[in-house]
Amino acid sequence: MIYLQGHDRTYTLKPDLSLIAALESEYGSLYQLAEDLLDKSLPLSEMVEIVRALYKHAGCGADDAFLLQQPCAEMLIGFLLDVLGPVERTAVQGKYEGKHEGDRP
Repeated sequence: MIYLQGHDRTYTLKPDLSLIAALESEYGSLYQLAEDLLDKSLPLSEMVEIVRALYKHAGCGADDAFLLQQPCAEMLIGFLLDVLGPVERTAVQGKYEGKHEGDRP
């Protein structure tokens, strides 16, 4: 769960499959977005549009002036960690499940 500061209150963003599908349809893989963000190659305009979609999904309309005053990179990193983190932990756990400590590569 992510908290987004709105004009008048804080909004709660609960990522779900519809949001993930919409973002990936519009912007490509979330993994690629994370890589581009960390490489500092994600255009600011695209980052702001993604954050706008997050606000919209949380039920808050946000205009350009408001969004440009927000820490968009930090917000997007938080979202990506919230969505991709559990998937990665589950994948790693599944890879080593049932193996003994000495069996790990």
